[in-house]
Amino acid sequence: MKNSNLIRFLFPYFILPVIVLAIPLSAGEDPVKPEGPQELLEKAVKLFEEKKWPETLDLYKNLLADKKNQSHKAVTAKKDEIKTRSQFCEKQLGLITDARKLFNGYAEFYQKDKNTYISLFYDFSYPEQLKDLKAISVKELTIKDGKLEINGRGNDYGAACLQNVRFYEKVSLEFDVRIESAEPKEICAFTLYDFIKNTGYVYSFGYAYTPVAGFGTTDRNVVTVYGSKKEAEPTKIISLFDKPKIEAKKDYHIKIIAADGVHQVFSGKEKTSRDTKHNEFTTGSVGVGGDKGVVFYFDNIKIEGVLAPDYLSQIESDLPSELKSPEKQKK
Repeated sequence: MKNSNLIRFLFPYFILPVIVLAIPLSAGEDPVKPEGPQELLEKAVKLFEEKKWPETLDLYKNLLADKKNQSHKAVTAKKDEIKTRSQFCEKQLGLITDARKLFNGYAEFYQKDKNTYISLFYDFSYPEQLKDLKAISVKELTIKDGKLEINGRGNDYGAACLQNVRFYEKVSLEFDVRIESAEPKEICAFTLYDFIKNTGYVYSFGYAYTPVAGFGTTDRNVVTVYGSKKEAEPTKIISLFDKPKIEAKKDYHIKIIAADGVHQVFSGKEKTSRDTKHNEFTTGSVGVGGDKGVVFYFDNIKIEGVLAPDYLSQIESDLPSELKSPEKQKK
C-alpha cells in the first residue's frame, strides 16, 4: 500500500479522538470548581437564615472536618460565629438535652476547683440571642448590623442584663463597644449586681467625676459599689483609673474580672486599673449599658463565672451527667 493510501486509511482513526475530546469544550462547559471556605460560609449563613437546621449543621461540620478549611482566614475570623450557630442548630434539632438548652447564645459548663462554671458567648448574629437578656430602662433591645444596640435616649441610663443566671464570687465580663454620638459619653458594665435591689458593682468608663463638690468635673473611669451597708455612703467610688480614654465613634475592647473580692479592668490586653479589694457583694448577675441620650453598640460579649448555689440547685438536674453531684446522678 502506498503511503498516500495508508494516510487516507488511518486518518479517521487519528482525528476521531480529537473530535470527541473537543466536544465538551465546544459546548462551552467549564470544569466544576469545588466551593471554597468563603463560599461554604456564605451558603451556611443563607441556610441558617432559612432555618434549615440539619443542612446548616452538616455544612458547618463538613467545613471544619477539613484541616485546610480550619486554618483558612475566612474560617478563623468566623470561628466564634460557627461555634455559636452550630450549637443553636443542635438545640433546634433537639440534640441538646442538658442545661445548655436554656440559652440562645453559646453555652458551656465545666468544673474547676470543685466549683461549677458557665461560659457564655453572644455575637448577636441572630435575634434569638436577645431572649437571654433583659432590657433595663430602655423600651427594648435590638440587633443592628450584628451588634446589640442599646438606645439610651430616655431619661435614664440604658442597660441589658443577663436574665436569671446568678454568679458567686468569681465572674468575668468581656465585650466590644462603640459609642455613636457626637461627644464621648459614659459606658457602664455591671458584675455581681442585683438589678432588682440595685446592689453590686458598676464600672463606669468616661464618668464625669467631681473631685471636690462645686469645683468642676473631669472624665475618669471609676468602680463604684452600690447599695453598700458597710461604707459611710450607700453609693461610693472605690477605684479611679485613666485608661481607656473614652472617645466618640471609637471601638473599645474591655474585660472586667471580679474574683474573690478583687476587681480588675483591662482595655485590650493592657491592665488599666489597680487591684481593688471589695467583697461586700458576692452574688449577682452581669450587664452592659451606658449614659442617657446615646446609642451604644455592644458585640462579642463573653461571660464566665462560678454559678451561685441557689441558681445551681435550680438547674443541677439538667447539667451534663459528669457535672452532677452523686445524689443527682442516682435519681
